[in-house]
Amino acid sequence: MIALSAPFFIFCCWKWGDWKNWKVYYPTILYVILVDFLTNFLTAHYPLWEFNYKIVNHTLSDIFIAFTVFPSTVILFLSHYPRKPIRQAFHILLWAGLYILLEALCTWQGLFLAQNGWNLWWSSGFDVMMFVMIRLHYQKPLLAWPISAALITVALYILKLPIGTMR
Repeated sequence: MIALSAPFFIFCCWKWGDWKNWKVYYPTILYVILVDFLTNFLTAHYPLWEFNYKIVNHTLSDIFIAFTVFPSTVILFLSHYPRKPIRQAFHILLWAGLYILLEALCTWQGLFLAQNGWNLWWSSGFDVMMFVMIRLHYQKPLLAWPISAALITVALYILKLPIGTMR
């Protein structure tokens, strides 16, 4: 469902996003892709979730999403980011809600499998934090990186993922 929604995200980005100024958003797009790949790398032996598409495996699905849905999301999210704090909070919750809804639909369809302590509650918190971090990276990238590292470390600790099994 998430991978299947890529044409929708791309169309919305083309229609309503500030894609003509993609270079402004490019560093944050790379940040989102890199954090996604880093998370998948760190949890390779104990994945938190897995895409369960019949046509392609999890890795190819994740790469496809990283290079289609994530760039479109970043451009749409940031190019329509409001100025007033209450609207900013609503904007973040709206986007997180969209991602949560997509994940819930994918879970219901058997296309998304939560594993190793991950669940929709974790995803909900993760999605809210992801959009906060996207905005933070866009404004202050040097601050976003250490905060991201700390958040990943804390999540790995809380979920009790055996880091010692990494190669």
